[in-house]
Amino acid sequence: MSENQVQQKDQTLGLKELTALATGTVISAGLLTVIGPAISLTGRSVWLAFAAAVLFGLLLNLPFIFLSSVIRLRGGNYSLVRLLLGDIPGGVLVVNLIFLQLPFATSGIAMGMYINSLWPFLNPKLIGVLTPTIFLLINLLGIKSMSKVQNIITVLLIAGLLLFIGTGTVHLNAGTFDFSSTDYFPKGWSGFSSAMILLVFSTTMHQTVMNYGANAKDARRDMPWAIIITTGIILVIYTGMALVAGNVLPVAQVAGKPLTLVANKIMPQPLFFIFILFGAVGAIATTMNSLYASAAKPMQLGCQDGWFPKSLGKLNRFDVPYRIYFILYGFAVVPILFDMPLNTLINDTLLIQYLIKIIMLVAILRMPTKYPELWKASRYHVPNPVFYTLTGISFLAQIFLIVTAAGNLTTVIVTVSVALLALGCAYAFYRYKFGKVNLREVSSQDIV
Repeated sequence: MSENQVQQKDQTLGLKELTALATGTVISAGLLTVIGPAISLTGRSVWLAFAAAVLFGLLLNLPFIFLSSVIRLRGGNYSLVRLLLGDIPGGVLVVNLIFLQLPFATSGIAMGMYINSLWPFLNPKLIGVLTPTIFLLINLLGIKSMSKVQNIITVLLIAGLLLFIGTGTVHLNAGTFDFSSTDYFPKGWSGFSSAMILLVFSTTMHQTVMNYGANAKDARRDMPWAIIITTGIILVIYTGMALVAGNVLPVAQVAGKPLTLVANKIMPQPLFFIFILFGAVGAIATTMNSLYASAAKPMQLGCQDGWFPKSLGKLNRFDVPYRIYFILYGFAVVPILFDMPLNTLINDTLLIQYLIKIIMLVAILRMPTKYPELWKASRYHVPNPVFYTLTGISFLAQIFLIVTAAGNLTTVIVTVSVALLALGCAYAFYRYKFGKVNLREVSSQDIV
């Protein structure tokens, strides 16, 4: 079977599946812990801060909506940069993407903690290892099987979060919408904007659904819609959850505390159990289930082009790059087995995350001149000055977020991040200089 035949055979994801993947990716278990710190910054107005954060996230994702309506990104972020900036920038990016998978184990550890809270007799470390194992086995059966599981878990996830919102709504205190209350905007605009910035990191990850471009039935139609629909879903859910979290108990009791404190107060024990199982556990499950294929897509195409050994991209009978999956599985379980400091792994990759986002936005700015006819035919086409203005605003907003977040980076984190970047760049240049890279010609499958 030729490469194109494999590609067409595996184009099984429609709008429903892509939306489930996008929603499951952006809603993570961290949602339960981030609202409390936001309440400490802006009090009852945390729900307004979350609504603003979702809209800010839409602004950050707007360039990706434009782009995904123009070209099919077979290799996700790698294809984006290679097609729009060139071969070497694409290679540098795909090699450095591997470092972003180092904190994969955080999902397993979080799963172990939540499962242990429901069933204390279960060992959290064992659960932390079993979780990525289960989702590895599901993903090895192919994209279609993985997406079916994702559809089910995403429905349960949304049901669990709506259960919290519905139960909490009847417990809202009398001053919930009294904007003159001292509990609203207690630290003024400074506190509100700080809360919004804290929350916005939970509102953008659904643009990674573009990594499934190779598997989409109609990528240019469905990818933008998946991002837009998911934005609407999280606007309702995030705002509703923050409204309940900040307006049931006194602000002093919930500021800085996890969402489970409020849930335990307003829910009977059976409903609290369901909320944790569907909401918290479901958020981890959807994220982990989607991460294998999403992370592997750029690396798989990188193997085909020679940035990594081609043998790593070998497919099993379900047309998935099983060797890459096992590498990701190693990232998920080794830190747990050896009790490695995961916060260190996360922090040491922050600069790489920031750099990759900037490179992608720079690449998107070239889209109207690189593919003018496809851009004009896009459902989301706007005049070029409007496109450059909107993308430029998104670019500046991303720079603002990066500068704000980078203010907390220590010298050690910066040093390790720069060292990892240098290592990735050196490896990419080595592969290119010594003839290891054999780049495919761009075909119609890459751009339509």
